[in-house]
Amino acid sequence: MLKYSLKLFIAVFIILLTAGCLYENTPLKIGFHHWAPYEIITFAKENRFVGNVEIVRTASASETISKLKNGSIDAGGLTLDEAIRVLNEGVDVVVVLVFDISVGADMVVLKEKYSDIKGKRVAVEHNGLGALMLNKFFKKRGLSTKDIEVVDLPVSRHLAEWEKGNIDASISFSPFADAMIKKGGKVIFDSREIPDTVVDVLVVKRGALKDKKTELKKLLKGYFKALEKSVYNKWDFYYSIASYMDVDVESIKKSFDGVNIPSLTHNRDMLKVTGQVLKTAKELESLMTNWEIVKGGRVSTNFVTDEFLGD
Repeated sequence: MLKYSLKLFIAVFIILLTAGCLYENTPLKIGFHHWAPYEIITFAKENRFVGNVEIVRTASASETISKLKNGSIDAGGLTLDEAIRVLNEGVDVVVVLVFDISVGADMVVLKEKYSDIKGKRVAVEHNGLGALMLNKFFKKRGLSTKDIEVVDLPVSRHLAEWEKGNIDASISFSPFADAMIKKGGKVIFDSREIPDTVVDVLVVKRGALKDKKTELKKLLKGYFKALEKSVYNKWDFYYSIASYMDVDVESIKKSFDGVNIPSLTHNRDMLKVTGQVLKTAKELESLMTNWEIVKGGRVSTNFVTDEFLGD
């Protein structure tokens, strides 16, 4: 009986050990759509700076969100307002990295023939970023919703309505905004006036923070190593990113010109509980709640962490 029990114990131990090894070998799955700063992860992987990481390509942020919700990925690249939406939809995600900060890529464009935006029809997409940009613009210029006519419209449709004469101004971002500028628009406000506010982030499901802690730390260490490498030969870096996205290199350069890629030190500062990301997230969630985009009340101090950034 003792001999049988010993064999059974050994068999169970081997099974558990094998299962544990298999689990440890499961990659950290990261999903994102084509956006140049997200591809720094691809660059890090191509240069073998990261560990067991699987990149899952998505067609859009909406698909990334769907995959986070259905459990097919552990992490995703999203704008901060999209991350807040995911959190409010019941997926417990945590911001662990700031990919980029908009420094002019998001803007308010007004038709050149107008000297003032008051009384004009302003197209704004009904999402968190649209709400944030409109709110910040109002505060900077001393305006309110009473001073303009807000037109709820997806950014992809702004140019067409601009050309038809149905809108006078647009809250938009490159490359959509660039097309309106070419069609007689002028920038009257952009994200350079609101530093460290409009950001793209890497969110990780809370369960993966524990289960795949080692791979996450390797990923972030490799990400910053890739950033260091990019500094020495910027054009080689641009060409690599362009090849991942199948676009021309000038488009990549323009994408990076409109954003700031925060360093490790800057990331640490932004991801503290007293940092800018949590401050902006709370403001964003409040605006999104007012716009009835989310129910609200989900963003708290554990929505951000600098724990995995390393030394």
